[in-house]
Amino acid sequence: MKREARDKRDLPHPKPVERIELNEENAGRKLIVAVVLLLFGAGMLVYAFMGLLTPETGWQTIEASGSGGPSCGEEFIFLYELNNSAEAKRVTDIYTDACQKAFRLFNSDQEYEDVTNVRTINLHPNEVLEIDEGLYKALACFPDSGRRELYLGPVYTRYDDLFFCEDDSQLVDFDPRLSEAVRQEYGEIAAFAGDAQAIDLELLGNNRICLRVSDNYLAYAQENGVDRFIDFSWMRNAFVADYLAGALAAEGFTKGTLSSYDGFTRNLDVRETDYSFSILDLWDQAVCPAATMHYQGPRSLVTLRDYPLNDSDRWRFYELKTGEVRTLYLDIADGFCRSAVHSLTCYSADQGCGETLLAMLPVYIADELRPEELAVPGRVEELYRRLDRQLKGLATALEHAGQNGTEAFRATASLSQSVDFLQQLNQMYSYVQLPLRLQQRDAHGDLYVYTNKKNLAKKDGNVSALLHLDMENLGSVDVYVAMQSSKVSTKFYLRDEEMIDFMAAHMDILTERLRARGYDCSYAMAVREEKKEQTPAKGGLEPLLKQERGVMLSRYAFDVRT
Repeated sequence: MKREARDKRDLPHPKPVERIELNEENAGRKLIVAVVLLLFGAGMLVYAFMGLLTPETGWQTIEASGSGGPSCGEEFIFLYELNNSAEAKRVTDIYTDACQKAFRLFNSDQEYEDVTNVRTINLHPNEVLEIDEGLYKALACFPDSGRRELYLGPVYTRYDDLFFCEDDSQLVDFDPRLSEAVRQEYGEIAAFAGDAQAIDLELLGNNRICLRVSDNYLAYAQENGVDRFIDFSWMRNAFVADYLAGALAAEGFTKGTLSSYDGFTRNLDVRETDYSFSILDLWDQAVCPAATMHYQGPRSLVTLRDYPLNDSDRWRFYELKTGEVRTLYLDIADGFCRSAVHSLTCYSADQGCGETLLAMLPVYIADELRPEELAVPGRVEELYRRLDRQLKGLATALEHAGQNGTEAFRATASLSQSVDFLQQLNQMYSYVQLPLRLQQRDAHGDLYVYTNKKNLAKKDGNVSALLHLDMENLGSVDVYVAMQSSKVSTKFYLRDEEMIDFMAAHMDILTERLRARGYDCSYAMAVREEKKEQTPAKGGLEPLLKQERGVMLSRYAFDVRT
């Protein structure tokens, strides 16, 4: 590359240097002033630097140190009211150590030399092991509460991969709702998990435990590559929060709150300080504030939700293109994810997050019976079995918590007795309560589905139903419906002639809507005959049932809004 020389005439010419003579009479004073200014500047720099290193007093966020190994600190926010920098350093050190140790103790993927953790327990079934006191307390919550979700370890191992899927088509390898093979696999493991003879955690005292696993389950595990019999899985942070709270309280640090990103909060403050807790819920596909809880004193707060709330939730929820959401809340009965409501928040003043969570499980991990599932054989029976199991689990949790004299315990016991009755009733015919909402007014209804004995034997598709409604304006209405193929005949039994005229004026709406759906509908009306001897349980339909001389297949009772 050719370079061109620059003409020297273009270069700037420096000005002549002017010599100035300094007066040396004040040189000493000037030196002193210069030194003072230098010291003052250095002092300001040191003060500013120390200000960066020294936290302010009052409420501060305490973060676990990143040095010293992996930690669960990133999953929690720890707020603490500090008095001075010495306290800040001490509480930070204790919190850091506790976060790092909790990470190792509750780890089900890797063993560590300094602790006997969940992974070690899984690798040594039927052996007596001595474990850390904190882990022992966490594990003891399960047998104490009667809950067995801990034993779904093999299902959690497989199911967790669902949340790494990038397309709905990939879910078939992990979702029991989409794959019969996965459904069968989860069902087999759930059967082991629910059987105390197959697997059970024996608490031997003095922090010694033994994970008892039957020969049959061990053989299954070896054949199917199972090496994780127990796992806290999504419940882990509830027990980690209790562990961290215990470690801090043991050193006298109680002026703070711990909150995990997935809904577990421990407030340690024993002072009469006012706190508030926001309760959120999902409404029209948007997360909205539902309420604010105000309280004082130590609390354990647990929130379960079936919708994502923050970036960390991308590993806890998967939304299908259909709008369905898959969550981590797996049912011990079959390994299906379930949630009875969008969100549920519970709290306790004397129990930890782990115990509070286990008491919530039978209430939250449940689902409603969908109308289309009524035709599936065994679904109604399955519903009652699940309700019975959940209510008995809740009663056991309340009893262990010393709440057996409370109104909640009595209500649970009463509900459990009602479910027992419905189970016995269901041995004769299918019965289930169905909710229905129309237009903001109260009513009650009973629906009986039955068929003639001869038709039942022939299975010719002829089905009859009797619907009884008690409504505010129309009064008692009985409707007899018979359907064979696409032909539907209805007969309305009304309280008087006035109601017959009213209904007749609007029957074209019903017939047109049924015709639009491919049904040929005919109808008749008659005045309903009241009889004093009719029993309320049959809703005034006893004469109709006798008249039809059929065998009842189903009876449904529901409260409606008409």
